[in-house]
Amino acid sequence: TASILQALDSALAYSGDTTLALQLALALHQPMIHAGLWSEWEPYVSETLALAQRLGQRQAEFHLLCALGDVRALRGDWQFALVPLQAAMGLARGAEKDWHVPFTRAAECQMNLGRPMDAEALLARALRRARRLNDERAQIDVLAMVGRARAPANGWRSAVGYFEAALALARQADSVTQIMSNLNFLGIAYRELGRLSRARECFDEALTLTRRLGERAGEGVVLSNLGVLHLMTGDLEAAQTALGSALAIHRSLGHPVKTALTLVNMGRLGMERNELTSAGGYLAEAVQIASAVPYPSVLARACWATGDYYKASGEAAVASLAYARAKALFRQAGQVYQAGRVGQVPGHSG
Repeated sequence: TASILQALDSALAYSGDTTLALQLALALHQPMIHAGLWSEWEPYVSETLALAQRLGQRQAEFHLLCALGDVRALRGDWQFALVPLQAAMGLARGAEKDWHVPFTRAAECQMNLGRPMDAEALLARALRRARRLNDERAQIDVLAMVGRARAPANGWRSAVGYFEAALALARQADSVTQIMSNLNFLGIAYRELGRLSRARECFDEALTLTRRLGERAGEGVVLSNLGVLHLMTGDLEAAQTALGSALAIHRSLGHPVKTALTLVNMGRLGMERNELTSAGGYLAEAVQIASAVPYPSVLARACWATGDYYKASGEAAVASLAYARAKALFRQAGQVYQAGRVGQVPGHSG
């Protein structure tokens, strides 16, 4: 990574290599994001964006605005991320590909800011255009994001149709990454709706695809979700294997949010095994990490599971405080449906 960034530094320093600098920045964006190096990457994105704007390179400007929105969102500054994403929307009509990306990214920011209605308005606008253009790839991404927007506020039943439609289009287009992503979302939806065998099918296929692609972050996410499914079916050894592998992956990639969410699931596993000391340790770490990231729904899940832990420990008053905190955080994130489930069903992440 250091040598690649050094090459980009050189290209930026030498005005004759402006085309190379833009090409390098665009090519490096996804690898840098997947490596979890968004803080180190942001200055390069900002500098190459300014270069593209000076040169009037509209295609590069569009993609770099989306990239800047990505890195700002990843560090949790969703309101600040909306600035470049809205600018990218203004250039979307002239974009040769990925015109829909700023719409889906901005919708995700609006969801994280607790504004699901604004998110759905953006997605409806993007979906109309995608259908008008017969753009399959855009339709897949937008439909999946609509499902993700609907689920926290209205429940997973309202999201299944969108994920199924996105998956069908992804299979038709033979888009492996989109198939993988939608299988994971469908697995979560079917698991939460009690259709556990269908959820297992989705997770197993998604896991195979993540490993085939070498997508370590995605593999960790699917393993964590599969671990929760094993918890629900009572297969605690399989849950330990899946969750332990997921936690190792997320720690190695340095991803705090995914690490915190997997620790929540490890805490749940400890409670199922009546190993309250280990459960408490996992949950305390989850709360500590979640408190340091600006995602209220992540801390909400940690507080929810912590409430379950104190309830299992016979400390009802402390459990009530943890549940109240979880409900408030879910409402802050616009996730009213989840807030209503706190204390009624076991808390887990994914």
